[in-house]
Order: sequence, then C-alpha cells, then structure tokens
Amino acid sequence: MNAMTSKCLISLLLICLLAAAASAQTGYSESAEYKPRAIAVPKKKDLKKKSDEKDKVATVPVSDVADGVTVSGDATVGIPVSVLDRTGSAVGGFKKEDVSVFVDGTEVPVLGFEQTTEPVTMVLVLDSSPSTAVKFKTMQEQAAKLISALPANMKVMVIDFNIRLNVHTQPTTNHAEILASISKVTFGDGTSIYSAMQLMYEKILPQVPGRKVVVLMTDGVDTTSQNSNFAKSLVEVEKEDVTIYPVYFDTKNDHARPNNAADDLIAQLIRQNGGMTATGLPAPRGSLTEDYKKGWIYLNDLAAASGGRIFSSEKLVDGTRSLLGELANRSYVTVSVPRKNIGSRPVRVRVNRPSLAVFARGSLVEK
Repeated sequence: MNAMTSKCLISLLLICLLAAAASAQTGYSESAEYKPRAIAVPKKKDLKKKSDEKDKVATVPVSDVADGVTVSGDATVGIPVSVLDRTGSAVGGFKKEDVSVFVDGTEVPVLGFEQTTEPVTMVLVLDSSPSTAVKFKTMQEQAAKLISALPANMKVMVIDFNIRLNVHTQPTTNHAEILASISKVTFGDGTSIYSAMQLMYEKILPQVPGRKVVVLMTDGVDTTSQNSNFAKSLVEVEKEDVTIYPVYFDTKNDHARPNNAADDLIAQLIRQNGGMTATGLPAPRGSLTEDYKKGWIYLNDLAAASGGRIFSSEKLVDGTRSLLGELANRSYVTVSVPRKNIGSRPVRVRVNRPSLAVFARGSLVEK
C-alpha cells in the first residue's frame, strides 16, 4: 500500500473515531452526507465556440447544474442502511422508531422499515483495462475467493470493463458458472470507468430484479470515457438505491514499467517536467500521479454517495467477512421526500444508539 493510500485510510479512521466520540456524547450515531465536488461548466457564450478553441469555464457545484425548478408532489426513496460497531462487526435488531432520516438537513417521514435475511444480488465488476495487467491474476483470484465465500443462494452477475462494458453472466446462483466467467475475462484497450458506471446504472441495474449491491474491483483511473465524466457518472449513482463497495487495487507503480535504463530516464524526465514529454505534448492519461489520486477520490465518492465502504485488495480476506456480515444485517428504509428538482440533495441517517458507524446513501437525485 503506498503512502497516499495509507494517509487516506488513516484520515478515514480518524474521522470514524471522532464521529464515534461525538455520537457517544449525543446518544445517537449518524451516517455522513455526501456533497458532490465542483465541476467545470462551460459559460453560455463559450458553447458556440469551435471545438478546437479553448473554452473558458466557470466552476460550480454539481447541484447547481440542474434547472432548479420546484416540482409538486413527493418522491418515494429507498435507503439501504448498514450499522457497524467499533470492531467492524455488523449490528442488527433495529426497529422503525430507532431510525430518523434527514434530507437537505430536514427530517423526512419514514414510510417503511425492513430488515431481511434474504440475500441481495451481487453485481461483480472487474477492471480489465491495461493498467490492471500486473495485478489482474490477483484480482481474478480474489474475486473467485469472494464468490466461494458467498451463501449458496446468493445470485451473482459478472461484468467487466475496459473501453467497453461486457456482461458475462446474468444473475445466477450457479457459482461454478460464475467462477468460469471470472477466469475467462480478457483484456481490452482503454479504461472507461465513468462511462461503464453510467451505462450500468442507466441500462443494466434497472433490469436486475430485487435488491442488489455492486462490488467494483479497480484502480479507479479513467483514460477513455467519451460519453460520461467523473461528476456525470456519480449523478446516475445518486439516483438509485444500489450500494457500491469498491475494492481498491493500487496499480500506480505497475503502470508502464520501463524496459531499460533509457526508458527509466525518459519516465523520470516526464515526471519532472510536470507530465509533459520533451516535445511539449502531455503524457498519456493514466500515467501521472494525479490520475491515480483522482481514481482513489472517485472510488471514495462512489462509496460515499451510495452508502458503501472502500476495501483494500491487500486485505480483502478480512474485508469479505465484514462485508458478508454487513449484507446479512442491512436495514431498508423507505422515506417520502418533497420533489424540488435541485440536483444532488444530501442524506443523513440517524440511529438512536451511540458509538456506532452508520453507512447509508449520502445523497440522492430525483429520477
């Protein structure tokens, strides 16, 4: 695990400890709200410029991109909720009166509350892009171990992505078929994780019946998305109640390994030159430290927006135990939310017990 990942995990641990300490004083525990990062939106006067001209942009929050027109009526929204204790073990046994939900900082009515032992459908997504080449065999092995640990009646759907999104199996409890599909995944060109996530949430997940979760194995780096971007793909995630559990593979030091001393010197000069080659052209996307930082941030945002947790590929065996315990003890809350059509709206779930970690979708966008 590199220094950047270690610092991020330490920061997350400190945040959890502080949250637990605060909840102990308040007598309740709460999930964290998700607020989208600022994105660049072209000014209206620049939209008419030719595509080869450099556009000037104004940076605004994602939530400000929507029309901002109030729509009458209420929307019914589902919120999966997981609660863990300080050891990382799942906590169950909650009732409807134990839970409060806040949208835009205002408490909203809880219409329904359910705890079920019925297994969800797991959508397993593998990153089959060139950047994962060195670790892909490990990824397949860990995916196989995860499948082998699942309950026999849990359905799994296998998908991979590179420049394209490829569906290998429809939801099935035939784990032999699932394992065979994992072993047959092959590489493709490019990495279109933004486009893959958007397409999956728009077209594929709505066709999967019942409750489901996504386990996403990847380094988070995007190099070739054309029809989506960081923010646009997250908006699609915010529309649904499907939780994402990213499994992070650190491939930064695996990328473009030099074949000889000359290649090593060229790579070093490119880094020292701010990512520019000797001819003044930008280095390929996915080859800079900033690309990997952005990938890590993207995976954390996917988890925060959907109510999941990010796992390290290096500790996935322990993570699998925790994940399965969580999936077997999740609550499902249904709330009524006044329609506002204002884009992303922060969501916070409170349970009336202190010193617990609560995970729930951190935001919603009305469909």
